[in-house]
Amino acid sequence: MSARRDFLRSAAGLSALAALGAGQSVQAAMPKTAASDVLSMQNDGGYASVPLSKPVVTLGVVQSKIRAIASDNWKPELAENLKHMLDSIDRAFYFTSGGRPDILFFHEFPLTGWKKWTRKEILEFAIEVPGPEVSAIAAKAKEFGCYIVFGSYVKDKTWPNHVLSITTIVGPDGNIVDKHWKARNIKGVFTGFELFTTTIYDVLDEYIERYGIDAIIPVTRTPYGNIITSSVQREPELFRAFALK
Repeated sequence: MSARRDFLRSAAGLSALAALGAGQSVQAAMPKTAASDVLSMQNDGGYASVPLSKPVVTLGVVQSKIRAIASDNWKPELAENLKHMLDSIDRAFYFTSGGRPDILFFHEFPLTGWKKWTRKEILEFAIEVPGPEVSAIAAKAKEFGCYIVFGSYVKDKTWPNHVLSITTIVGPDGNIVDKHWKARNIKGVFTGFELFTTTIYDVLDEYIERYGIDAIIPVTRTPYGNIITSSVQREPELFRAFALK
């Protein structure tokens, strides 16, 4: 148990190092409806900054129970998974020997779980951002005055018939601060199937046209520092780009 605690402590420290900079931009990174060619990072690597609101930020990490909902009974099972997620948030602020989390991180699929569904099945139960599930989570963020970060399958009326994998960041005021698309899917790895979620690089030209080139590597500015999220693994160059930005 001691080794596990040391590992988690080290991981949290690395996450904090990656997420928190010496300053933070006064402009949020939420993709705008009008695309822009302006980059938030300058040619010299700098950006507009202000002092951070806190010298030390406490991160909370929730690895909750994963239950894949049944596509033919998704409404009550999605509601049950949402309840479990909300209960987990409550517990994160009840057991606070290490301090109350300023930012609470969930994993990629706390609401739906994961299995080999079809595109048609996922489009039935994928959440919307904003939507009722996000509103319930946002209410908890406001109740505890923290940021909550979580991933989910998402459907979006402006991207019809696309299954998106989105990481949503909700702020302590109960509003959506940012939503990050998955950057890309690894192909040719899994036996017998491929991931079919639409990623940034699947629709790169249209993505840039809609949201601007700055949104390809999204960095969310908060009073606690700069936050990046990712639902991909084994992508060292992607994380290098995040770190540079």
